Amino acid sequence: MGNVPVVDLAGAETLVDLERTFGRQGISFRLAEVHGPVREALRRLEPSHRSDLAEANQTVDDVLGKWRAARV
Repeated sequence: MGNVPVVDLAGAETLVDLERTFGRQGISFRLAEVHGPVREALRRLEPSHRSDLAEANQTVDDVLGKWRAARV
């Protein structure tokens, strides 16, 4: 997401829908290198749930490291 400076409502809803769809299949879906305006758009949709989808200051390596650690 590092090259995506902003998302509109439809884009944010699509990301949330992807997370839910993957989640129902037991697949963890996280975003990396998410800019503040994108995180804010996601928070506006569901304030209490969005922090895990797009954590601040998370590189791809950080997201993968957390995923690998959770699998152990």
